[in-house]
Amino acid sequence: MRDNSLHDFRAQPCRNLWIVGGGGLGRVYFSYLKEIQQAAHTDVPVAGFLDNNVAQSPGPLLERLGEEAASVRVLPIDGFTPDSEDMFVCAMGKPENKESLVLPLAGRGARFTSLVHPLAHVDPSVKIGQGCVVGPWSILNFGVRLGDFCNVYPMAYLGEDVQCEPCCTLFARCTILEGSRIARGSGVWTGAMMPPRTNVGEGATIGMGSVVLKDVPPGATVMGNPARVVFTREQ
Repeated sequence: MRDNSLHDFRAQPCRNLWIVGGGGLGRVYFSYLKEIQQAAHTDVPVAGFLDNNVAQSPGPLLERLGEEAASVRVLPIDGFTPDSEDMFVCAMGKPENKESLVLPLAGRGARFTSLVHPLAHVDPSVKIGQGCVVGPWSILNFGVRLGDFCNVYPMAYLGEDVQCEPCCTLFARCTILEGSRIARGSGVWTGAMMPPRTNVGEGATIGMGSVVLKDVPPGATVMGNPARVVFTREQ
């Protein structure tokens, strides 16, 4: 864990930034980087995107990014050798992709920076691991802890002392109240609500708009109001 002093590419040698994930979230984080760097008075170029699938046909991605992507490359993750002066941003929302693609890249020496959008509210007591991204208008209250490679989407609300283990994704407008625990590789989807001191097991998924009234077992997918288990996968 590090503290929430933002943009650790300011304090460490960094020649280029790479965005790991070339889908919609990658494009969003490309925009975030411009806004964050403007607020931080830095100018580290985005070298490109790493994505096994998009690298096979990068044209649509580069067209959507327009002139700003004139010098941007799109390369596969597999076989990529990190440079010691490069930094990486995790732009993968699915927890399983973080486990299978991002963690092996980190194991090959890739240094992941954590980004907090300037429009997010992050209490000074919050602790953020490597490779996290906190989106605009999200709220992280006193004592929140984010493990490595957690994504917090815009307008998510994390109450006091919420704990998220590595590789979790908290989607837009979800509400997680104080003292709750989200285990590794779990996803809390858009508009879901969790009461205080709820425990979510490893690899669980809380469906869009669900209202959780009790603990969620590992590997379970819950949906509805009140949320009920609709599927369980083996851990």
